[in-house]
Amino acid sequence: MVPDAVDLTRAPASHRVAFLLQRAILATSGAVHRRRSPGSAVSWVFGPEDIASVIKYVAPAVDGSLTVSLAEHRFYDHHYDVELRPVRSARLRLLRRLIAGPWLLGRLASRARGFLYLGATGFLLDTVDSRQTEFAFLSRRGIRIACCFVGDDIRAPRLMHEMERRTGRPNVSSRVSELSPEFETDRYDDLKREVARVADEFSDLIFNSPTDQLSYLRRPTHRVPFLFPDVLFESTTDKFSDVTRPLVVHAPTAPAIKGTDRVRAAVQQLRDEGYDFEYLQLEGVRNDEVLRTLRRAHIVLNQFYASMPGQLGFESLASRCVLLQSADETVERTLPAGANEAWLVTGPEEIADHLRGLLDEPSRWRDQAERGWEWAWRHYSMSQAGPALNAILVAALETPSRPERP
Repeated sequence: MVPDAVDLTRAPASHRVAFLLQRAILATSGAVHRRRSPGSAVSWVFGPEDIASVIKYVAPAVDGSLTVSLAEHRFYDHHYDVELRPVRSARLRLLRRLIAGPWLLGRLASRARGFLYLGATGFLLDTVDSRQTEFAFLSRRGIRIACCFVGDDIRAPRLMHEMERRTGRPNVSSRVSELSPEFETDRYDDLKREVARVADEFSDLIFNSPTDQLSYLRRPTHRVPFLFPDVLFESTTDKFSDVTRPLVVHAPTAPAIKGTDRVRAAVQQLRDEGYDFEYLQLEGVRNDEVLRTLRRAHIVLNQFYASMPGQLGFESLASRCVLLQSADETVERTLPAGANEAWLVTGPEEIADHLRGLLDEPSRWRDQAERGWEWAWRHYSMSQAGPALNAILVAALETPSRPERP
């Protein structure tokens, strides 16, 4: 049976009906698939939705893993072990998702020893109970649960505001209200509290960046396992042989919190000063186009309110670009040592000065790009960093009991 002790009163009526339907489907699927098949055992299920290729890139490092994606991707064209085929009708997509999610959860639970959830979504409607029902379903069956958070899925704006006031250092909370006023509401703060509470109560492992993604989590966390296939690491620095008109790239997914207004102002200021360079701002383009551009880019202006590099930052380092960003290992202490030598730590008010300094000394670029590439290769390539992640997840499966709950 699936627990009934979930408060549905705060959810919209339509969500309550859909959730009760999903709960019934999960109970049925769990009963149908209750017998595990030793011959088809899965170590970890990664899913149910991917974010910035994390599932696609990380899962191959884990022995016996299986990937699940129940959502279509705007910028990526990856394929997963279990996925839903694209359909045009939005209503059909929703109905299929509502039915397939709980049915797959019950079926996969009969095969898997662990589930690694990326983000805050679930196989069931996470808006109703922040995954408590499905986590309890897995927990009662002795299945390990890992939560991996990568941004606003766990970040609490109110805590980030407090940190900004305390430290005087701007962070993403400085601009988050520009994305939506919802981020500043009591309802949103309560949601972040609930996501953290459920993760604390049921997870065997939690991956998070505790400063960049300051949250209501109370448990110790592991570093977020960004991993990149070795083939994405550019093999040469030939592009630095000709820097007559350098290429400067900025590719924001959310311009308001990436500091795009500051980037544009800095670019215009330097052009007014007579500096000649090509500037490309990539928005709304697919990831393969971004990667092609990075291979020929000399300098990347990443994000300037975060203390982590994010996907673009790691891709830029792997592409042997000179990287400017606000990420700082003295602030986000889960960053591996040497991070601040891998790129130029740059606050939003320093973009023009640091970019000017680079444009004045192109002889520095190749060495800087090499330092960034070597750091990223050592700590985030599949071949170098994958075994450590595999060891963490294997150990979690072998742990006889769960960590003590707060």
